[in-house]
Amino acid sequence: MTDKDEQEYRVLRLLSQAAGPVGSGQLSRMLAASGETLSEATVGRLLRSLDDKGYTKRLGYRGRVLTAAGRKRLEQLERQTQQLHAGFKFINSLKADKLNELLEVLVARRAIERENARLAAEKITDRELAMLREIIERHKRLHREGKIGAAEDVEFHRLIAKASRNRVLLAATDVIRYNGQLSPALHFIRTQVRGTIVEDHERILEALEAGDPAAAEQAMIQHLENVMADVKKYWAKMRSSPS
Repeated sequence: MTDKDEQEYRVLRLLSQAAGPVGSGQLSRMLAASGETLSEATVGRLLRSLDDKGYTKRLGYRGRVLTAAGRKRLEQLERQTQQLHAGFKFINSLKADKLNELLEVLVARRAIERENARLAAEKITDRELAMLREIIERHKRLHREGKIGAAEDVEFHRLIAKASRNRVLLAATDVIRYNGQLSPALHFIRTQVRGTIVEDHERILEALEAGDPAAAEQAMIQHLENVMADVKKYWAKMRSSPS
């Protein structure tokens, strides 16, 4: 979550808790009371941006209220905050054996998903290729907004597993990917090191579109090795940081 997202989250949350319309001056004081110091002018610009997005509505000089779209956006930001908190909590509790566990999961994924990609290159349909392209474009939009796109990442890999037409590989993919603790941790790490997930996915898709099993397998291997490198990079950064 970016700094702008965090500011947006705090403002929307305060508006959702208010009994009526809130002006920029009052909102600036409410933010200061919660530990977020923003000038009234900065709050005014942020509110105008929220108005433009349809998340808030101005009621004359009385101030702003939250719209239905704003409540939906607040729910989305709350989910992101909870996910990052879960990842941060887990990362903080990591010991060397947990780092090894993360890497072991990724090694297992590399072994299974390389075969998913190889088989998918031979059996994937035009409709499935179009669906993968749509997932990537959606992921790109989220990436430009500074968001994680965790759901898109999962959806991309699962669709490739499904396209392999191998039910055992699909089941194995699901078991490995949906670990209640490891998945949030990996997503948290990616936000910190700014991994190139979308670009990796594009290279995988290009190989699938070309119907090239060897290239698809190699692109998937490289992708997961990049994720492993991100984990090691973050771990090294954490170890070198002063406690």
